[in-house]
Amino acid sequence: LAQRLAAAGLREALVSLHAHRADKSDTLTAAPGTFERTVAGIRNLCDAGVDVVINHVLTEQLARDFPDFVRFVASELAHDRLVVTLAVAGRIDRGPLDDSVLPRLSSLAEPVLEGLLLARELGVTVRDLVHPCGIAPCILGGDPRVFDRATMRKVATRGVVGESEGCVKPTSCRSCIFDDYCFGIRREYADEYGTDELVPVVAPPPSGTDIE
Repeated sequence: LAQRLAAAGLREALVSLHAHRADKSDTLTAAPGTFERTVAGIRNLCDAGVDVVINHVLTEQLARDFPDFVRFVASELAHDRLVVTLAVAGRIDRGPLDDSVLPRLSSLAEPVLEGLLLARELGVTVRDLVHPCGIAPCILGGDPRVFDRATMRKVATRGVVGESEGCVKPTSCRSCIFDDYCFGIRREYADEYGTDELVPVVAPPPSGTDIE
């Protein structure tokens, strides 16, 4: 099937893979047996010449497991056609979602930063970290090893129309060096938890600075 898709003109595929173990993945997706099939499909697509973007959604548990997920990708799925993108689980458009999987953004900082730095070390490409369902730079302390404004794209709109519609930022974010590149947080999240976790980064922190 992967070869037929490539022959038909498929150039890039977005594939969801949310855990590094079958038991966790199959439980989370409520689809037993799909982990092994998904992993095989990713390999087959890459081998057929299709670029693959792994969509990895962060819940409370999956965030803690993220470094192990990176190790799994590096050891089992390594390919020059493969990249990983991250999204934070949330009530998009107030859709139903089990409260137990919803993470607080501040709880993501330590394991996600560890996983991102490990990804650099192991050659796993992680792209598009900052997007409407992604992670604001300040959550990870604006760490320059992760966020390089020279390679980041600017947000085209400011919460009125277009790609950043549905996202909000407090006025204090205007002093942040990443303001032009950051979507802020989803309105649903802000309504439930507020915006206090968004703390402006006023100067690039020294490389290697620990997140407090």
